[in-house]
Amino acid sequence: MDKLFDYKNASKYAYSIANIRFYETKLLTREKILRMVGAESVSECYRTLEEAGYAVNQGTDTDFSPILRDEQDKVLGIIKHLSMDDRLHALFAIRSDFHNLKVAAKEFYTKDDLTKAYQAEGIFPLRMIRSAVMNEEFKELGDGGKVLRDTFDAILNSYEETGAPKMIDIITDQHMYADLLKRANEIGNSFLTRIFVREIDLINIRSFFRLRYLEKKRMDFTEAYIGGGDFHIDFFLKNYEDDFYTLKSLFKGTEFLDLITDGSTYIEEHNSFLRFERLVSEYFIKYVRSAKWISFGLEPIISYYYAKQKELKVVRMILSGKLNEISFDDIKEGVPDEYI
Repeated sequence: MDKLFDYKNASKYAYSIANIRFYETKLLTREKILRMVGAESVSECYRTLEEAGYAVNQGTDTDFSPILRDEQDKVLGIIKHLSMDDRLHALFAIRSDFHNLKVAAKEFYTKDDLTKAYQAEGIFPLRMIRSAVMNEEFKELGDGGKVLRDTFDAILNSYEETGAPKMIDIITDQHMYADLLKRANEIGNSFLTRIFVREIDLINIRSFFRLRYLEKKRMDFTEAYIGGGDFHIDFFLKNYEDDFYTLKSLFKGTEFLDLITDGSTYIEEHNSFLRFERLVSEYFIKYVRSAKWISFGLEPIISYYYAKQKELKVVRMILSGKLNEISFDDIKEGVPDEYI
């Protein structure tokens, strides 16, 4: 018998992939997304979401956060059921924990009620994360919560030194991506690891151009930079003071040149980052989709997870736009051409 092919695991993944193909048919199409963009109200958007299986009865015309949390919870449940690897579920679930830690830290300092900003629960119940932050005591989270404890300690130290609210986001993201890369390497799936490397690169590129456009200092980029990507911080800093035209040339020979050329030109001409953000999203979607049709393995499950995350992000953007009476054209500009 051929020992190089694991028929047992192949059979298991065949079941998982068949299920993923079904869930993919439930993703919102671009046509339905554009129908929501053209809707007159949030409640009209809800009708499209209800057709796609969203629990719209949990929301109101002014608060759609429970709907999105419920949908995110469904996605994590699907990953847990189909991946047959608890490490993969934990990897994606802890992203919610980091987000909720970030929101709780902002509540800790501002004393504002940010209930609507929380996401679905990840590895830990939301009440435990909020309690840990508010009481500055993480024992209830056990050893598995050490990475969250370390992140919050770093936030506390930074806030005492700088008093800068932006550091809550920056420090949380830096710790989160370090943890995600570690977990991905432990799983040993090269596609999964490369996803996080590309995510980090795109975040750094976006930060680089945004901070340069706003004429922020080199130190601002140094603070915001996330390690673990293909581009070392020196790549950005050695040309930080150059003009936009020169900055584009830095990326010649890289896979990011087209999105940077198009996006930065739009920034110069329209003083807006909308297209740049959309092009970054489109690039990432294309990369994730590259593994969609692998017959066996974790890749299609990973691809579905990210497709659903993009859907939720776009839905949030549209509903927020409706609530804030943003124009049709501005909302549409943020919808990627390569949607799923």
